[in-house]
Amino acid sequence: MRKPRDFDAELEALEVKARELKTRKVQQLGDVVIATGADQLGTDELAGGRNCGNERRRKA
Repeated sequence: MRKPRDFDAELEALEVKARELKTRKVQQLGDVVIATGADQLGTDELAGGRNCGNERRRKA
C-alpha cells in the first residue's frame, strides 16, 4: 500500500517557500533601487511625471 500524503504539511511547506521567495524578491528590488540611485529621486520622477525633465531644464 502507498503511504498517504499529508496535504496539510505540503501546503505549509509551499506557503513557507512562497513567503521566502516574496521576501527575497522585495530585498532584491530594494538592492536594485539603491544601486541605480532611484532612492534619491522624488515621487514625481519615479512615477514618470511628464514635466520632470523639463522642470530641471527651465530652472537652469
